[in-house]
Amino acid sequence: MSKRGGFQELFFSTIMPKVYGIGAAIVIVGAMFKLLHITGAGVMLGVGLSVEAIIFFFKCF
Repeated sequence: MSKRGGFQELFFSTIMPKVYGIGAAIVIVGAMFKLLHITGAGVMLGVGLSVEAIIFFFKCF
């Protein structure tokens, strides 16, 4: 018996929320680093916000 929706259903219901959470966590930690003036804040914010932007792009479809 095959699951309805297939890979697309799995991707948007299981994988995307996890990736979204990881991206949000990186942004939050990056913001904390920025407020505390700790090295690496810019990279963390860049990576985290890029992940968030990609997720929002995929949510359009």
